[in-house]
Amino acid sequence: MCSGCRTLRNTVLKLSETFRLKQFLCLLLSIGLVVIYSAPLLAQTSESQKSDKVVHISVGFSVPPYVLTSENRGAELDIVREAMALEGYTIIPFYVSNKRRNAEFLDGVTDGAITVSSLEELDGFYSKTYITYQNVAISLAENDLGINRLADLKGMRVVAFQTASKVLGDDFAQLIPTFKFYQEVPKQREQITRLYAGDVDLVIGDKNILAWFVKNARFREGLDTTQPIAIHQVFLPGHKYAVFKKHELTLAFDRGIDALKESGRYDQILAEYGFNKTESDDPS
Repeated sequence: MCSGCRTLRNTVLKLSETFRLKQFLCLLLSIGLVVIYSAPLLAQTSESQKSDKVVHISVGFSVPPYVLTSENRGAELDIVREAMALEGYTIIPFYVSNKRRNAEFLDGVTDGAITVSSLEELDGFYSKTYITYQNVAISLAENDLGINRLADLKGMRVVAFQTASKVLGDDFAQLIPTFKFYQEVPKQREQITRLYAGDVDLVIGDKNILAWFVKNARFREGLDTTQPIAIHQVFLPGHKYAVFKKHELTLAFDRGIDALKESGRYDQILAEYGFNKTESDDPS
């Protein structure tokens, strides 16, 4: 074969290889573009499917043993989580103050809220009552305040939990102007701190929450936490509700709570957190 022919053949072969390489690269590029543009759509579809069973819940923080925020658990939170799990739902809690709990639910940030009082009248579908809080007034025993009824709180220096003026009803709300001092605070450890320090006469909150802080919370150095306390049961039991944007979630929640009770798991959860259950604790 003449040298000119060989040169021509080699040139043709190189052009052919270059063309096939370009074809291959174009194919890879096409596949890559399909993957890049399809991925968000697939992810969005997958997320949409998952989100149908994911429920975001507004949860008040600083309410142990009902809710232990730092550990993502608690008696009430476990009950809510397990009740919804029985219906195939996964709960994602949003920990906020009591005021923010209601606001985030009403603003549509979350799908539901728990520990809601019937007096709060949130716009949504209320569940049946599923847990009971027992609010009390607590004082230092040495002060011997002699409190036996709600009216005996007049003239006191009082610190209470956030939204107490709504949750505890009209009789309590009407007493507030008679107090020497009144404040609502989001963190209930602060209530106990101020009581031990002698800054207030009374703290008002759920007996299980306040007892937990007295026993377990870390207080500032020099604060005498050995002082005996007196508990004044001047409030009626407070039955709590869950509220959801969708009626189907409320129905699912109620079914889950009923199933937990029937199986005995409901009482078991309360016992795990040291609750001594009484007849008034059963909200059903």
